[in-house]
Amino acid sequence: MKVFNIVLVAIFAAITIAAAVADPEAALADSIIEKRCKATGNACTLGTQCCNGACVATGVNKFAKHCN
Repeated sequence: MKVFNIVLVAIFAAITIAAAVADPEAALADSIIEKRCKATGNACTLGTQCCNGACVATGVNKFAKHCN
């Protein structure tokens, strides 16, 4: 009977812990790490890095880009 009680408590604990972390990906998405954007004039590689979404070439060199 003691073994049955121990197994029952272990199953209950496992279910409780699993329910507490039901979706770990969602928990990471709202983590304390803040996602920031780059202001106008800062170097960028993608438009998503810029606050206004525009990452443009700085002149002749098409690889040198900045947020516009």
